[in-house]
Amino acid sequence: MKMCRLLLAIILLAGFNVKAEQDVALIEAMYIYNFLRYIEWPGTSVGDNFVIGVYGDSNTLDHLIKYTQNRKVGIKTIEVKKVSNLSEAKKCQVLFLPAESVNVIQQLRSHVGNSPCMIVSEVSGTNQLGSTVEFIFENNKLKFKIDVARAQQQNLMVSKALIDMSSS
Repeated sequence: MKMCRLLLAIILLAGFNVKAEQDVALIEAMYIYNFLRYIEWPGTSVGDNFVIGVYGDSNTLDHLIKYTQNRKVGIKTIEVKKVSNLSEAKKCQVLFLPAESVNVIQQLRSHVGNSPCMIVSEVSGTNQLGSTVEFIFENNKLKFKIDVARAQQQNLMVSKALIDMSSS
């Protein structure tokens, strides 16, 4: 188990070389799943399942469904679903926002407020607009950046290991 976590940390630190759109969607799904292991949500925010929502259309939805199938975070089953309106967004612990839907990020942030709904954006620079995590490309590698202050406002406890893996 410790070896597996060490390998994961090395992979996350190194980033992933990205070759095609399908590769990006799969890598995003892998990152999102692993974020669940390094972030602690308030006890009242998590029911029987961790809910990952994908706002709008994205190949990442299919990859998340496949990648999280039969996996758990602790004892929680992961539920992945498509989200098409603001009221559904607030029911998610993680909300993935693909590039095509980034224009609603400020509305989403306003709607979910400081509830423990971590918005993960596919577009670099969106932490300034309201995402908690944004994916970025550095040297043709997909990496991520966490807005730790926003996570704290949402009562999300981000592990030091994940903060250290984040691009600054």
